[in-house]
Amino acid sequence: MERVREPEIEAELGRLVLPKVKGLGGGEAGDAEGAAAAGEVIGAGAYGVVMKVEVNGVPCIAKRLHGVLVGKQFTVNVAEKKAILSRFKNECILLSRLRHPNIVQFMGVHFGAGPYDLSLVMEQLYMDLDKCLAENPGIPAPIKVSILLDTSYGLLHLH
Repeated sequence: MERVREPEIEAELGRLVLPKVKGLGGGEAGDAEGAAAAGEVIGAGAYGVVMKVEVNGVPCIAKRLHGVLVGKQFTVNVAEKKAILSRFKNECILLSRLRHPNIVQFMGVHFGAGPYDLSLVMEQLYMDLDKCLAENPGIPAPIKVSILLDTSYGLLHLH
């Protein structure tokens, strides 16, 4: 299947494009089997599938847009498709401008081989806060306060 391009999006995200992402080589957007073959799927949401990938040896996660959102499996209204792609583009641009020690680092965007095969790539954290607290129930109060402050600083930077 020939790759369908969105030249405006590719042009605007040009400096953010990651040419090679280990784990995103196979599958097409919205294809759960292809996504699973490409990288370990760790979640899914309304906009896409989240999977483990690697960029230059760095463990990352990629959020791959569901193909159905951009008309891969079904016909999608042109205005809806443009709105979804515009939100994806804007999210990538916003994330690329964020630099803070308490915010997950945006690595870039990946245009795969399939039609509308778009992925947003971010650093992978060793552990999420829920898992950390569950696995360490006896965390001393000063460390909990430090975690809350770090989280607050990250949120403050975002707003």
